[in-house]
Formats: sequence, C-alpha cells, structure tokens
Amino acid sequence: MRVIQGDTGKKLGIHYEYDPTDKPLGEGGMGVVFRGWRFEEYTGLQREVAIKVLNPGLPQHVIIRARREASVQIRNENLIEMIDFVEVKSKDELGTPITKYYVISEFLHGVTLDALLNGKVTDYKGEVIPFARELYGKYLNNSYLFALTIIRSLLSGLMALHDAGYIHRDIDPSNIMITADGHIKLIDFGISKKISGPITDDTSYTQIGQFIGKPKYAAPELVRGLSNSLAIPTDLYAVGILLYQLITGHVPFDGEMAEILEMQLNNKLPLKNIKQKALRNIIKKATQKNKDKRFQSAAEFRVAIDKLFPIPYPQRELNFVKVNMVAAILIVLIGFFWWILTKAPELDTNNITEIEQSEKNSTIFNWGIDKPKEENDDIKYNKALVMLKNADTAQEGLSLLNNLKNSSSDNIRYNAVFLLSRLYFKNKVDSLDVPDSIRHMQQALIGIISIDNKKAHQYLIEATTINNNDYHSLYELGCNYMSSGKRGTNKDLKKAKEYLEKAQTLAKTAKDKEYIEKTRIKLALLK
Repeated sequence: MRVIQGDTGKKLGIHYEYDPTDKPLGEGGMGVVFRGWRFEEYTGLQREVAIKVLNPGLPQHVIIRARREASVQIRNENLIEMIDFVEVKSKDELGTPITKYYVISEFLHGVTLDALLNGKVTDYKGEVIPFARELYGKYLNNSYLFALTIIRSLLSGLMALHDAGYIHRDIDPSNIMITADGHIKLIDFGISKKISGPITDDTSYTQIGQFIGKPKYAAPELVRGLSNSLAIPTDLYAVGILLYQLITGHVPFDGEMAEILEMQLNNKLPLKNIKQKALRNIIKKATQKNKDKRFQSAAEFRVAIDKLFPIPYPQRELNFVKVNMVAAILIVLIGFFWWILTKAPELDTNNITEIEQSEKNSTIFNWGIDKPKEENDDIKYNKALVMLKNADTAQEGLSLLNNLKNSSSDNIRYNAVFLLSRLYFKNKVDSLDVPDSIRHMQQALIGIISIDNKKAHQYLIEATTINNNDYHSLYELGCNYMSSGKRGTNKDLKKAKEYLEKAQTLAKTAKDKEYIEKTRIKLALLK
C-alpha cells in the first residue's frame, strides 16, 4: 500500500492509502484514479475514498484547476463530496526535489448515466446496482418519468453548487452517477468556475475564444469562449439538452465538433420530437440562445419540472374540456363509492371486486396518470438494501429483510437469507472477501444486531438449500468449513472441498475471474 500524507494531514493526523498495483477506477489526461482509504489516526476512523493521482509534469494551470476541484467541498446528496487536495514533496533518486499531487473525493459505488443509457447496470466490480436497474426499467418503459427523475435530482445538486458560488460547465451523462445507495449525483468539478464569493487563484484560466466543455451540451457563450459571460444559465442550457436527450434517446445536435458548435450557436432544437407541450416549453426556455431568456436559477427550473412530476409518457394532449370531464367523472365515482361504503353494506363483495377491476381497466384511469404501484418483493429488497446502509433506517431495513425470508419468490428469499448470513459474520477489517457494501451495513447495524457466527452459518446453509447454483454462497460455505469454530462451524475439509469445487465450476461457467481466482487459492490450501 502507498501512504499519502501532506503537511496539513500531519498536523491533523490524517493520511490516505491506496494500492498502485490495483486496477485503476479510471484514467484521463490529468491522472489515474484509484480506490483508497482515509485514516484518522487520533480517532481510528477510516473511510473509503477515490484518489486521483495527478500525472507528473502537468502545467501549472492544470494543477490549479485540480486544487479548485478539490476545494468544491459541498455536502449534498446530489453532488459528489470532495474531501482533500494533498501535496507531497519529496526527492527523486538523484536528489532533485519533486512534488506529487492528489485529489481526494468520496468513493461512489455505482454506474454513470451514459453507461446506464447503454444498458449497463453494474459497478466496476460487475455487481448489479439495484437502483440503476430500476431506473433502466423506467428508461425502457417510460422515458418521460425516467428523464424527470434524473433532472429533478440534477437540479437539486445544481442548486447547492450554484448557491456556493460555482458553475459546473461540464454537465453531460458521463458526469452523472447512479449510486448503489439510491442517489443521483453530479460528479467531476474539474472545470468548474467560481462566479461569486471570494475569488483568489480561482480566476479563469480559459483564454478568450477558447472552447471548454462538451460540444453536444455547450451553451452559446461557452462555444464562443466568453468566460466572463458564463453564469448559472450556462449550466441550465446543458440540463435542457440533457432533458431532451433522456426523452428522445439522442442529443438534438450531432456530427463533427465544428458542426455541433455551429448548430449550438444558430440552430433551434427540433422540439417536435417532444410530444408533451408543457415539457416542450420547458426545454425551449432552458435552451434559449440568449442566456437572459433562459431559466435564471436551478430552483426556477425545478419548480417548472415539479409542476409536471411525475409525468408518464403522454397518450394524448389534454385540453381544458377533457380535464373538466375527468374531474366531473371522478366526482361522480367518489360519490358512488361513498354510497357503497355508507349506504349499501349488504352489497356483495364479489361485485365490488368487479367494479374495482372495471375502474382499473377504464380509459379514464389510463390517460397517462401513474397510479401508485404496490411494492413487490423485488422492490422491497432493493429498498432494504438502501435502508441498511443508513444508521437511521437500518432497523427498518433489517425488519424488511427478515420479512423477505418468507417471500414467495425463491430468488428474493435466497438474496435475503444470504445477505443476513453476511451481516451476522464477524469480518476482518482488511478482508478482501468482504464487499464495502457489507461493511457499511454492519457499521449501520451496530447496536441493533450482535455478531453471531453460528447464526450466520445457519443462514448460509439455508441459502445454499434454497439455491445450490450460486457460487457466492457456495464459496462462503466452503470457507466456513475450512475454519474451526471461528465462523460458526466445526472444521470439515471434505465439505470445504466439495463446496469450493462446485463454486469454482459455476464461477468458470459465469466467467467470473475474481471468484475463479478466489476458489483456486482456497482449494490450493486444501492440498
């Protein structure tokens, strides 16, 4: 592990660690991003972080931008949390002074929006992100509801960012993250700009006439390189373009970079592709060429969206006559049901069921108004996952998980029981076999449940009984039988080999390199 500690960290007792031999989370022109850890030496607290290691030899203005990125330290559920900028001075083999720079941010388990739009719902480890899977289902079945879900969260994050005196300047699907804990976060403040408040070395390093940002989402003032004209509406233009894309499945302007920039300056958006008039008007206002005619704040944009949310894919435009007709019919129906409940107790319940089914099938209730859906067990399981990561909701999440042990779905029942087995095991802090999501859940459950290896082992046996073809639980059970007492069972190397061999076979079928290697190591120890 490589240890990072700057002068400020030495005073505060804070350092960071990462393994430079790990596969990077990402690479770019500025540097390489690794998964790492933040340690508070005085309290013993540790936290998973992302560490961007800046490339050597970068020009000074790039270093200043990186420092600025790290300084945008705003806590908001729709923004990535920037944590630190670390400057480490040392000497090379020849004794020449060198300086290395690191940008530290929170580590996000999730998938970017651009990957989601291409059907990917797994994180960098290949683990499914339930919230991403849910959103992708909305994208396929109801693009309007999907788009407004994303945009509302994005605007909430921008409100906080703009209130702090920054504009982002680089809003596009690659800079929006769908996280495992159920959030939609705006990330990458690499080219953000301070537009209010104290401005020191944060002044723009963009030359007049120099374009910066993403052409497909760039406001006209960005295209012209007018850095002094950039303001909050510059970001909102990009949000308008993104809203158009999420609904239609494509950006309004495409082609070579020069062609796109020209269209951003002069062409109107093809808004006829947006079937809902009210939404057309919102996108039209957000993407006005003159920034003074756009929404002037993210809050104003959000209010316009909130008037429509939730909105389904429209089957037809509603005029005032139709709205009045619907209102009249609803009043009649409400009166009818009141009569049923208060004046006709002798009415046969079978007839009520038929009436309810008739209403469900009526076109009145299918004009594009989403009725609340009863939560199925799959939704409940995803909800439990989110709750278990927060100390305030962990108790409720655990109760929900326990209820799902009796689900009619074998898949949900297996998932619930297997997760319970992981939660009750005592895990080593540095164990590579323990996903970070499990660590977070166990941390949230402190004081709610006690570690019980025997109980965990019984849950694991139950899980493999429900589903004997999932190599994750088979691998865990094999590891159990390699131990003696410590993991809730007596050592049984014969059973250990049996479970590990089956887990390895299934992992090979699934082409899961991680578990192929894990089982290989364990089996080698049994020889």
